[in-house]
Amino acid sequence: MKYAELPNIEKQLSAIHLGTGSYGSEISPSDSFRLLDRFVELGGTFIDTAHVYGAWDTAGYNGGYGNSEKVIGEWLEKTGMRQAIAVGTKGAHPDLDTGVCRMNAEDINAHISESLERLKSDSIDMYWLHTDEPSIPAGEILGMLAEHVAAGRLTAIGCSNWSIRRQKEASEAAVALGLPGFVASQVGWSLARATHSACRPGHIERLYMDPDMLQYHVETGTPVAGYSSQACGFFARKYDGLDFDSPDFPSPGLSAKYGNDLSYSRRRAAVELAGEKGCSANQVALAWMIHHTFRVFPIAGPNSPQQMDDTMRAGEIELTDEEFTRLTCNPSGHGHG
Repeated sequence: MKYAELPNIEKQLSAIHLGTGSYGSEISPSDSFRLLDRFVELGGTFIDTAHVYGAWDTAGYNGGYGNSEKVIGEWLEKTGMRQAIAVGTKGAHPDLDTGVCRMNAEDINAHISESLERLKSDSIDMYWLHTDEPSIPAGEILGMLAEHVAAGRLTAIGCSNWSIRRQKEASEAAVALGLPGFVASQVGWSLARATHSACRPGHIERLYMDPDMLQYHVETGTPVAGYSSQACGFFARKYDGLDFDSPDFPSPGLSAKYGNDLSYSRRRAAVELAGEKGCSANQVALAWMIHHTFRVFPIAGPNSPQQMDDTMRAGEIELTDEEFTRLTCNPSGHGHG
């Protein structure tokens, strides 16, 4: 497993960042514990969750919001792994039922307090704002988090689904106002190119890596945690050997989101390279993300022991620059994020 660091966090962070959105909901608590155990056995140290995860499963484990955080908190308490594991969670998600904005000090304070209680911890290693509210000055938003950083409740802070313009605004405000700034950004990103879709009512607008954003991160070196890094199964072995126009490849949902020439070209390249290296296309796709010149933590969500093993071994795959270029180039030969 490869490891990297983020500013202010002293722990070594595994390059594979475990996404746990289904833990305690679609994935039972007992199965979640087994997956977390296996994650650590394979070298994992960096977990991603959110205050809102599980809100859609009101009949599930403990019901409602925070199922994932609750499971992680119980597992950390049971195993005594808190000092070895870095936990990142997200807050300030709009109300799922009404879409009402939660980007205000009162709601953020409540979200942080509730997340700490669920995680059975007195601090959060990495705290992400789940979305942005562009009508609020970035400096004002940073100010809402500053007291929590000063009190040690938050070790480091980051932004999720923030545009380049707003990231720049936040960076400038942090310097000008002497406030803790974002140390990393979360965006949707994988080797496959996502087709942007409209935001559902009550849900946040997801931002995906594009060439301009990629250039920003290359120039600034700002680390990225990429969600949907496995492109919802686009690189799964079950699709290997199928024609892209086959009704069995990919599923209708995957076609709608990733069915484009660049994604197909990159999948062909990943399958070919996987054959050469004796690994899976999924592992190659994750290794491609890690190979970038700035720090990248693919957020991966394996939901079975077999998927966990396949995913974590991506942290062992070494790509050459030539192999990285083979995977990156689009059909016309031009690099594309």
